[in-house]
Amino acid sequence: MTFGFMAIMRPLSVQGSVIPFIGSIIGMGTGLVSVVLAGTISLVVTDIAWIAVRPALGIALLLLVVGEFFLMRKMAAAKPAQA
Repeated sequence: MTFGFMAIMRPLSVQGSVIPFIGSIIGMGTGLVSVVLAGTISLVVTDIAWIAVRPALGIALLLLVVGEFFLMRKMAAAKPAQA
């Protein structure tokens, strides 16, 4: 899944490679975004499968992922206020 997202975002890196330094920074950024997206989507798909097999464990894992999402969102919103 990570490689798929990297392939989708590759044109951004190629566009930025007109200036070599910018291209490598954009490539690193798109790689990081790809890993985060793939990890999140993989966890959600795995949690949905767990709900089908073991509902109690699957729901607990899904609530954990949703809670982590809201925690990260809250931390991201609070960070500019501290600066």
